Amino acid sequence: MESRLGGQRRKGSGHDPCKHVCIHRYRRQRLLQPSQAVTEQSNVQVYGNAAVVVGTFRVKGTEKGKPYVHRERFVDTWIKINGTWQCVATTGTLIAAKPGAN
Repeated sequence: MESRLGGQRRKGSGHDPCKHVCIHRYRRQRLLQPSQAVTEQSNVQVYGNAAVVVGTFRVKGTEKGKPYVHRERFVDTWIKINGTWQCVATTGTLIAAKPGAN
């Protein structure tokens, strides 16, 4: 499902403030250097002036000079404030790589 929240496309194109937070978290907590973050799938449920987005995304980059690809499940919470959708919370969980997958 593709949705618009605050004029932002939630399917991998355009600026996504919640994705920006996730990338910043990668840089700060894991000392990784992400070069690409792509939303693989997402589902949006709207509840009046609140919305919850659940999905997965893939991050590519380098760590200590070596390339990596991580996949993560995420939940973003959006609130409509003064007519504008704002991402107010985001969380993500790393999806373990399948054995033998690179």
